[in-house]
Amino acid sequence: MRNLLACLVLLISVAPALAAGDRPFSRCYRFPSAPRYVAIAEGAGEPSGRGSYAVRIYRAADPQRPRSDFIVGSVRARSGAIEEVAFRDLDADGFDEVVIVMRQPGPAGLLAADAIGYRSGVLYLLEGVADLPADADAVAALKKALDDCDCHKD
Repeated sequence: MRNLLACLVLLISVAPALAAGDRPFSRCYRFPSAPRYVAIAEGAGEPSGRGSYAVRIYRAADPQRPRSDFIVGSVRARSGAIEEVAFRDLDADGFDEVVIVMRQPGPAGLLAADAIGYRSGVLYLLEGVADLPADADAVAALKKALDDCDCHKD
């Protein structure tokens, strides 16, 4: 009986931490280079290692309610859990892209990253990289992929 009680106390004490790890990524950021908010969210109910994520853009009309004035959104496939969101001007056009970094489950912990651009009410994939080593700089890998490709140059 004492062992059962000890197990129950242990389970109750770690349950919140375990549950928090199962929550999908969902955050809202102020766009540094435009009066906009961007919301990034993994698909609800999907496994953390594979599924989708949504990118939604909102006008910055009301700072108290940053998601009140929707402009445009897009859903993309993901391999891994979203680990980081950053803003970088990868193509040197004076506008920040949204960089979404994902880590694949498993011992290798490979990284993938997408650079999402937003111009004139349109969201688009500027570049994506995958199967990066676990300790790679995903932003630098995206920049290199853009520099190595003629497809994004005018």
